[in-house]
Amino acid sequence: MFLAANVADPTPSVPLEDAITTAEQALGGKYNQHPAALEYLALDDGSAALAHVVQIRDEKTGTWVEAFVDAHNNKVLSTTDFVNKLTVCRLVSDT
Repeated sequence: MFLAANVADPTPSVPLEDAITTAEQALGGKYNQHPAALEYLALDDGSAALAHVVQIRDEKTGTWVEAFVDAHNNKVLSTTDFVNKLTVCRLVSDT
């Protein structure tokens, strides 16, 4: 059963521009201007985080990822690597 209490507020408290900056700094690339999205990301604990979804590329290193940046705490929650066809999930814990 999925409880509403486990779902993040649908109104982001972090502006898209801040999420892009966070993703660029964390992943070492630049936003590639692909239209960003606002989506829910299911987390291992059963909750759903609201996330800004942006694509970050680095032409020098050949990296290209889709980053899910929490729209409330501005932390990278997960990435999808388009080059290696591998999904890497890094959940940030406050502990």
